[in-house]
Amino acid sequence: MQTNHRMPAPIGGGWLGADLAADPGSWRMTLPPAVRDDLIELATRRAGREPALGDDAPKVCSATTEFVSRLRDKFMSGRYFVVVSGFPYEPFYLARDAYWLLGLLLGEPVSQTPQTNLVGYLEDRTGNAEKRRWRGYESANSLPFHTDPADLITMLSIRSAPVGGLSRLASTRAVHDLLAAEAPGHLAELYRPFPTDYRVVRNEAGQRQWTALPVFGFGPTGDFTTRYARWHMEASQRHADAPRLTSRQRKALNALDKILARPEVVLDVDLRPGDLQLFNNAEILHARSAFAEAPEGTGRLMLRLWLSFAGSPELPEEYRELFGATAGGSYRGGAWPPGGRPAWTGRPVAVR
Repeated sequence: MQTNHRMPAPIGGGWLGADLAADPGSWRMTLPPAVRDDLIELATRRAGREPALGDDAPKVCSATTEFVSRLRDKFMSGRYFVVVSGFPYEPFYLARDAYWLLGLLLGEPVSQTPQTNLVGYLEDRTGNAEKRRWRGYESANSLPFHTDPADLITMLSIRSAPVGGLSRLASTRAVHDLLAAEAPGHLAELYRPFPTDYRVVRNEAGQRQWTALPVFGFGPTGDFTTRYARWHMEASQRHADAPRLTSRQRKALNALDKILARPEVVLDVDLRPGDLQLFNNAEILHARSAFAEAPEGTGRLMLRLWLSFAGSPELPEEYRELFGATAGGSYRGGAWPPGGRPAWTGRPVAVR
């Protein structure tokens, strides 16, 4: 297995939440009316047809083409994220289809569950009588900082919570460099592989249910990336064949979590209905604060897309097992049914 051991040196390019909170103009945009009208018209033509793998990107007006280009610039460089205000959010199915069509212009969707769900519904479902294990985003509980198994994460706010439910973002480069300055020994450990449970990402019968991934890594050509989901690391310990997390590893994870607990590191964003958030998963850690429960159909609801995009970074070889491919700009990632990863995994994603 390739290793990512490096000297713990700063890499630069990060940001602190305290600075961005005072400068929202650097990460907020407004959806131009012409783009909104274009997406609504295209969504109306779909007549509620369910999103599906293989859907073609729509033909759009020049204003939409230019806007999509600006969005790409935002999540591929600089802050590595953007929040767009003024996106249509009602009626619901028109909003969902407009959101889906914009996603097709930005990249190619990957599945978020073993049931091949392409559009995620992020809401509290724990009051539902259906008996199954709820994933974290299906509750009103807080979610700790993590990354997802996809390259570009987008979320559209349909309904906000009466209290709480803040989207929390942190720059992986800033966290990395704070560790380089304050705890270089722990940073060096985070470049080494940690056992990581697949959870819902991999469930093929008879195949190993864990992998080994570094928190920080560089692809062969120098692209930086991050993969962090501590609960997946802790869950790996339920497998007898997985390496045991060492005291040294746990101390390194604790040091990372302590950095993420600093208020000045984190940007809290109150996403209101019609706010669309997009971020580069290799560069941004995200979390969510707990929120107040509400009667069914009235509480917080976000739509989510996981996308592969043409400008994604090259990944370290250790990521191949989880993502299916490591080449920059390739179709990869997602959570799929057993044997259900698409045949075109690894192919370049077209620029729409």
